[in-house]
Amino acid sequence: MEQSNTHQPTELDFHTLEPYQPRQFVSADADLTQPKTVTDLYQQLLERTPATADELESLIADRSEMEAAIAQVQSILYIRMTCQTDDPQRAEAYKSFVETVQPVIKPLADKLDRKIIEAADTTGLDADRYEVYFRKIRSDIELFRDENVPLQTEDALLSQQYQTITGAMTVTFDCTEYPIAQMRKFLTGTDRDVRQRAWEVTQQRYSQDAEKLDEIYEKMLSVRTQIAKNAGFENYRDYKFREWHRFDYTPDDCKQYHKAIETHLVPIQQKITQLRADQMGLETLRPWDLVVNPQGRAPLKPFESTPEFIAGMGQMFNQLDSQLGEYFKVLIDFGLLDLDSRKGKAPGGYQSSLNEARKPFIFMNAIGNNDDLRVLMHEGGHAFHSLSCASDPLLDYRHAPMEF
Repeated sequence: MEQSNTHQPTELDFHTLEPYQPRQFVSADADLTQPKTVTDLYQQLLERTPATADELESLIADRSEMEAAIAQVQSILYIRMTCQTDDPQRAEAYKSFVETVQPVIKPLADKLDRKIIEAADTTGLDADRYEVYFRKIRSDIELFRDENVPLQTEDALLSQQYQTITGAMTVTFDCTEYPIAQMRKFLTGTDRDVRQRAWEVTQQRYSQDAEKLDEIYEKMLSVRTQIAKNAGFENYRDYKFREWHRFDYTPDDCKQYHKAIETHLVPIQQKITQLRADQMGLETLRPWDLVVNPQGRAPLKPFESTPEFIAGMGQMFNQLDSQLGEYFKVLIDFGLLDLDSRKGKAPGGYQSSLNEARKPFIFMNAIGNNDDLRVLMHEGGHAFHSLSCASDPLLDYRHAPMEF
């Protein structure tokens, strides 16, 4: 049996990433994977009693530096784990951080939130500059519950289990073993029999782990519902809206939006679907008929290799705007791209922020088709936003809210 992908696990060297600026509060050799180190740093901040605007601003700046450094450690552990979910050392390093460091941070961060808000009411800190920051902190104080800390740890570990299971999935198709993410490329081919067999063998592979995945889902549902109820919410959706700091619209606004789509766009989509069936000469479309070109044209193949993919995207970003081209070059020069699909890699794609270096990282599972370009443009948008905000000294102002 052949292997479709001979790429070895990516060895991402994050040690070459320098902080955006030298640390002022956290020592350069601090081991932020150790709970005691992190606890001591928070305690130092909690011992301060800011009496003036300058003292409070200094406290906020030191907190921002500390939390950026801690967040970067966590991001690196997560990135390394998702890039090779079958590496037990990477999995255990991430799991250890989730189990030992995050639980000590959350109650200490809550105490620090309360100290900052108390001082904000008396020191006269610039209201325009910190309005959004204080709004976020007040919301976090309202949400925090001690009893949710172990539940949030359990939720994160369940997510890791899901990624480990799906990252290990491979499919044998026409005598070749493929990571399951690579099976998407067969659904764009013009041979309907090949598309059907590819779709069916993929679904069969998922069904082998259906019981495990269902169990994870049911546990997550239970844990998240309890988190919401502990915080005084009827459901996890309403809780998550607050946690994501969605202050400008509500679940009811989303329901109205959904209704508008149902009324105006679903009928249009039904016409498009019928047109596709007519063009393909089919009475009924099947799941393997939905992404192939309906006019029988061969699928676009914009690149054959990851280096070609990166070079082409760099050229495209430069043609759009030279600044975007420069931003993308930063990702290339610092090795902040892991784009190809391979066995053991978690599914999907994301952009993660390395908050102390103030640089982004992009993860995806490219297979050589046209959708890969759209995915990298999408994640590139997040990355370019991150780089555009890098000069702001406040960590909380260096990323957009979820609705952005």
